Amino acid sequence: MLSQASSGLSHVVTALPSFGSGFSPHIGTLADKEYMKQVPDEYLTMIIKKGGAYMGKIATMPAWEARLTDEQIRGLVAHIRTF
Repeated sequence: MLSQASSGLSHVVTALPSFGSGFSPHIGTLADKEYMKQVPDEYLTMIIKKGGAYMGKIATMPAWEARLTDEQIRGLVAHIRTF
């Protein structure tokens, strides 16, 4: 099932626009299990819905509330918890 999810997400990653050679997405914090234990699901949900700037974080994290349903966002938070 994870391989299906990974292959399903690969087309999304390859479809993202290029921001030039200076842009380098960084998700290191998501892989920090000790840090992530302290982050509530509600926070992850809000940052996915509203975007980084809204939450006082990096502005390059877009808001997804217009494109993803609440159910899809809950699924994404659940997937993030598997890192």
